[in-house]
Amino acid sequence: MSQAEQAVVHKKKTVVVKKNVRIPEISEHAEFIKSEHKLNELKEICKHYGIKCSGTKPELKTRIHAHLIQSHFIKRIQRMMRRKFIGLHSKMSGPAYNNRSLCVNNTDFYSMEPMTDIPCNQFISFKDESGMVYGFDVMSLHMYYCTELKNGHASPLNPYNRLKLPAVLRHQMHRKVRLTDILGVSCKLEEDPEPVISMQEQDEQILFNAFQQINSHGHYSDSAWFSELNYLSIMRFMRELSDIWNYRAQILPQLKREICPPHGNPFVHADLSGIAMQPDLIKHQGIQLVHTFVTSGTNRDNQSLGAYYVLLALTLVSQEARTAMPWLYESVVHVL
Repeated sequence: MSQAEQAVVHKKKTVVVKKNVRIPEISEHAEFIKSEHKLNELKEICKHYGIKCSGTKPELKTRIHAHLIQSHFIKRIQRMMRRKFIGLHSKMSGPAYNNRSLCVNNTDFYSMEPMTDIPCNQFISFKDESGMVYGFDVMSLHMYYCTELKNGHASPLNPYNRLKLPAVLRHQMHRKVRLTDILGVSCKLEEDPEPVISMQEQDEQILFNAFQQINSHGHYSDSAWFSELNYLSIMRFMRELSDIWNYRAQILPQLKREICPPHGNPFVHADLSGIAMQPDLIKHQGIQLVHTFVTSGTNRDNQSLGAYYVLLALTLVSQEARTAMPWLYESVVHVL
């Protein structure tokens, strides 16, 4: 056999030896010290456990055995402590932790979540002096405490019977929160922040609600009549609405103040020239005007009048509105 062939065979044998190295489990520390191992096997075991690999065979074996036995007892201690923490967590969760039917309230007072649907890491309960058991979501209880203390109420009341909550309940809640962290399960204390809504999305919602309000007065309008207008048509809409409001409809000052209180001038902040304004801002301004006319009236009759003037102006700039409400268009076009 040539030297090259011998090198290949030797290399293959080395790989096989490495693959056949059996890594002892932590619990096998007693068996490991009694068994025989080659130096290269001990080094592989050291590498697996992150132990220093240099040294003689007895040194490596002693080092590995010490690591195995220490790790074994560390895990036992960790399991014992975890069981202890689980027991404490159960205790801090109150008498209804394992039996939600003990609670006299079926739902959480804030989230309205059924007691049976509140996750274990979020559930807390207590028994009052009369023997009644009440359950809460930790987040709801925490927010309630924060609000009450902020308002100067040192002893918050039970939201179900208006009696003082036990003084130890807040401490119990804080201990439960710490224990859930120790056990690796997060406990939610605050609501998720509201998603950030763009101005365009807010405007779309305001416009939709405004047209719902218009239709509540007996009209059959569509918010698309406005939303599909280009910015030039929206500028014209605002000017037509201003002209109707200030001249054509001949509205008395007192009625103006009742439709758009307090001063009767809904255009005070509107730029009807549109010079140097972005199209999105022009649309935003138009939607705000529609909202003001439709919702600001001092009573429902005045709100209905505001909606009427909006529809009058809309028929002058929207073909769809004109087709749907020709009588409105005819009533306003005759006074142009």
